[in-house]
Amino acid sequence: MPTRSATSIRASQGAGAFGVTAERLRRAGDFTAAIDLCRQGLAQHPGHVGARVTLGLSFMATGRDDDAFSALEEALRLAPDNLAAIRGLAELHERGVGGEMVDPSMFDLAESPEAAPLPAELHRAIEPAAALADAPSAIE
Repeated sequence: MPTRSATSIRASQGAGAFGVTAERLRRAGDFTAAIDLCRQGLAQHPGHVGARVTLGLSFMATGRDDDAFSALEEALRLAPDNLAAIRGLAELHERGVGGEMVDPSMFDLAESPEAAPLPAELHRAIEPAAALADAPSAIE
């Protein structure tokens, strides 16, 4: 009977155990073992966000930026407020990986000729906030 590797055994221990172990391996600088463990564990627990982040950060440490981008992007899709994934993606963006993180045209909607007019209800909701934004600050 073949002997399973230590990483394979740890991956079968459950979502929490393999994620914690993989992160410890990454922090210890054993990126290859962390990547292997994350891949094995994620095959059984694909929704484990922490393991996806660990996988992405381990890929970054080994220079596999495209793989890192994919792993971190998936982690962010699963948990849009995950700061570690956001930071990792920001670092990759600074390295020139992944293209545009945010479509800059999103910020030009009001000036776009194609922009649809806002519904009256939205205008009424925005007006009080706009008035506050124009008011002098008590802090000044």
